[in-house]
Amino acid sequence: MSREIPNFTDSSLSETDEAGGLSDIEQLITHLTQDGVAACFAGRHENNARYCPQHGSWYLWESGLWRKDDGGGVRNYIRRLAREKNSKGQSHMGSLNFTNGAQGFAQTDPRLVISHKELDNDNYLLNTPEGTYNLRTRKMQPQSHLDFITKSTSVSQTSVSGGVYVVRPFGTV
Repeated sequence: MSREIPNFTDSSLSETDEAGGLSDIEQLITHLTQDGVAACFAGRHENNARYCPQHGSWYLWESGLWRKDDGGGVRNYIRRLAREKNSKGQSHMGSLNFTNGAQGFAQTDPRLVISHKELDNDNYLLNTPEGTYNLRTRKMQPQSHLDFITKSTSVSQTSVSGGVYVVRPFGTV
C-alpha cells in the first residue's frame, strides 16, 4: 500500500502570494532562521528525503530505493542550503548549532516524516536493480519513491526461454 505525499499548495507554501509578495516560507528564509532553512529543505526534498522518528534516521531516495543516510547527506544538504541563503554573510549560519537546529526542524516537517510501519510495508513488491517486481500481477514496474522500499535484490531478472522473465522471492531460476 503506497502512501501519498501531501501536496502543500496553499498560498502560504508557494514562493509568492497572490499579490506577488514573498510567501511565509520565503520570508522565513529572508530572516535566515533555522526554521526557514528547514522549510526550504523540505520544499526542495519532499520527494527524496524522509525522517523516521522510530529509527532516529533519515532516508534518501537513491538509485531506486530508500537508503538510510549514514553519511550525513541530509546535514550536508542543509549546510549547502544555509550557505546559499546566507547572502548577508552572517557567521551564525555557518555554525554546527545552526545546521543541527535546522535539521531538527526538518525532522518534524510533516512532508518529511514517515512512520517505520510505512517502510517496506508491501510484501508483494520485490525491488531489483532494474525495477520493482509485483508479485500480485507478476509484472515488472518502474521503481517508485511512493512504495517506500528500503531493500533490493542484488540481481536483475533472469532470462528463461522465449523471453519470459521469472523472479522468485528466494532466488532466481
